[in-house]
Parts: sequence; structure tokens; C-alpha cells
Amino acid sequence: MIEITDLTKAYDSVPVLQKINLTINDGDIYGLVGTSGVGKSTLLRCINGLEPYDSGSLKADGVEIASLDKKALREYRKNIGMIFQSFSLIDRISVFSNVAMPMECWKYSKNEIRQRVEYLLELVGLKDRMKARPTELSGGQKQRVAIARALTMNPRYILSDESTSALDPKTTKNILGLLREINQTLGITIVVVTHEMHVVQELCNNISIMEGGVLTASGAVRDIFLQKPAPLTRLMGEEAMDIPAAGITLAISMDEKAVEGNLFYHISRLLQEEFTLLSGDFSANRTAGSSNIVINIAEADFPDLERFMEDKSISYRLLQKGGFQ
Repeated sequence: MIEITDLTKAYDSVPVLQKINLTINDGDIYGLVGTSGVGKSTLLRCINGLEPYDSGSLKADGVEIASLDKKALREYRKNIGMIFQSFSLIDRISVFSNVAMPMECWKYSKNEIRQRVEYLLELVGLKDRMKARPTELSGGQKQRVAIARALTMNPRYILSDESTSALDPKTTKNILGLLREINQTLGITIVVVTHEMHVVQELCNNISIMEGGVLTASGAVRDIFLQKPAPLTRLMGEEAMDIPAAGITLAISMDEKAVEGNLFYHISRLLQEEFTLLSGDFSANRTAGSSNIVINIAEADFPDLERFMEDKSISYRLLQKGGFQ
């Protein structure tokens, strides 16, 4: 678990991180999103111990990072794998050697290195390219090599800094699928820094939005995209939702398995009259086939709709001026 409390960081008296409070649970895939220059990468470097922080607390597995001496900090970094936008591979050596490099630095035996590297290259689907040079690979293959290298030391955490920004949409989707697989099969906690909202929706469980060195919104990905708080609408360049004064407005989050057929059909049939759709998000996210909608209905119709949603285990929240109740 990563626990961050009142963390601050400044460069030449210019605040970069201001009172950051954040908890990342074991096994989570956590997204840190925001525009360029808001402090996302700085926070990531504080987590991996490359940047000191000025005040506050940053604990990994209960250990305060600022308290570690050089030897302990080096040991701590063994538990963290990094993935970068630029891949950061060495072109003059083979794929095998790129992945093996961390173990070589830590003086592992040749047999241990060979077994680990072959396993990881098979995991990322590149065992047949272990003798190739990075210059012979596509962008997606290079990022797979970088992911394998990040896993070499069997880390507890992977920190991904804009790792899909240089990839095309199809390759990005494949890389996100690989990261999900690694999270699920190896149980590794992943922290994702990105400005790509579709990456957050497809990959992450939880999210924090950063603006000017401050966390301005945090929560489950589904809830944040359903609620659409002001920080999210600013980030996406959208206007805030105009909630009607009359009736009841509710945000509904559902999986396609919750009801058979179209949700709109069921609601229309239940209410036997028109309702107002204020927002709809049907893009794919980590829960395949899930969708978020915001509707406004007559107050008298709410009890029937509430019973229907509870019966089908459909999640919802009431929405009012200024946010959720």
C-alpha cells in the first residue's frame, strides 16, 4: 500500500505538489491524470524515491521513504518497475540483454537471468524476438520489452509514465490489455500517469485528477465519469452538466448483464412516459459493456424506478445542484 499524506514539493520556491493526500491499495490500478505540468510525473518520482519531498509523508508498505538511507533506498527501488513513453531501451544490445540488465546490475547468476528473462519475454509475447535489437521492433513491441524489463526484479509496484502516448490506438489497446493481465495474474499494483482519458477508462480502477499541483477530484473511475465533477469537465473541455430544478435527477451505472436488452426500453416501459436523458457514456471501460447515464424523471415515478434498479442490482446516485447527495 502507498500512503501519501500532506505531501509538498517545490522547485526554487515554486510549488509543484501541494498537500497531496492519496492512498493506493495493493493490487489496484490507479490513474493520475491531468494536463502537462500539473505535477503528475513529479509525484511519480517522489513515489519511486528519485525526488525528495519537502514535507508531509509518503509511505510504501508502512515505510517512510524520506527516512531511508542510500542502501535502503536502493533496496526499495528494487520493488518498483518503471515504464516510460520513450521506451528507454538501448539500441546496441539485444532484447534479451535489455530485459536482463537490472538483474545483471544486481549480480544475479547467468542461469537465474536466463530463466527470468525467457519467462518474461514469453509473458509479453516476444520470446521469439529475444535476439533482435530494439531498432528491429515496432513501437508496441518496444513497449512490451520495456514492460518485461520493468518486471525483471519481481516488483510490487509498476509506475507507468505516459507509456502509451507514443503508440497508435490499436497498439495502445493491446498494451493496456497486457497491463491488465499483469495486474490480475501477478497481483502487481500499477500507478498510471496519463493525460489520455480512454486509457483511464479502459485500464484503471481508481483515479485522481491533478490541477496546479493539487488533487482536485478522486474516486472510482466509474463514479468520477458518472458524476463528471468540474475538474473532469475542465480536463475534457466540456461544460458542466445543467441539472433541472424540477423532478429527480439520478446517475445510473450499470453492466450490460444487469438487464436483458436496452435499459432505455425497460425504463420507458416502467414509467410509461418520457424521461429526459441528460448524459450518456457508453464507451468501453474496464468493466466490459458497462455504461453511465444521467436522467431526469418525475418525482412521483422515482419509487417504481428505485425498486426496479434494486431488483436488478443497478447502481445509482441522486444528483442535485452542486453534486451528488
